[in-house]
Amino acid sequence: MRAEPELIRSVIMAEVETPFGERMTGLLLRVSADGLTPEQAGEEQLDLAGSLASVWMQELLEMLRGRRTYDQIQRRIETAASRLLSGIQRRSDPSGSSGRWAPR
Repeated sequence: MRAEPELIRSVIMAEVETPFGERMTGLLLRVSADGLTPEQAGEEQLDLAGSLASVWMQELLEMLRGRRTYDQIQRRIETAASRLLSGIQRRSDPSGSSGRWAPR
């Protein structure tokens, strides 16, 4: 991210079928919740991952504008992530039919 700000900018601004915010939300769900997809997630899980994606985007823009260092945005994103994603765990379902996630 430090070395290629123009590449990051072009990825964000690229015209694709799925908007960047939705792609980022899906990525955050998958990596933070053991492969959970947006289709499997509940409304609260989508909101939490979407909120973290928004924080990530805002901090990235601040870095591209020269207002934050890489270390500053990493610290802020880690702080937000630990709080936003701390309440997500896999809900036990004896029938094995639910892939849903629920807050603790």
